[in-house]
Amino acid sequence: WGPLAPYWLWAIWLMFAQSLHASLAFLQKWPPLLNAVMGGCVGPLSYAAGVELGGGQWAHPWSWLAVASIWIFLFPLALRLSRDGLPWPWRSHHSDTHAPQN
Repeated sequence: WGPLAPYWLWAIWLMFAQSLHASLAFLQKWPPLLNAVMGGCVGPLSYAAGVELGGGQWAHPWSWLAVASIWIFLFPLALRLSRDGLPWPWRSHHSDTHAPQN
């Protein structure tokens, strides 16, 4: 596949993104620090499961630490984006002020 991931891996990422808005939506109410701890623990565990199932291998015995440090920041950010959406520059918080007047 070269630099592109296989289709099944893209499907897993899409299902993960959907789960943040559906079955994992309750985590959006948790404090960001708790979500960071959750991401730092569960992120490497999911990769470890993939390695055990033969889907890959750790590049180094301490690779799980790199994965944990990434998920510490990525998981709370993903939950926030799932809740609030992307902060587009053209999205106005006062969009109703530009409505036509009668």
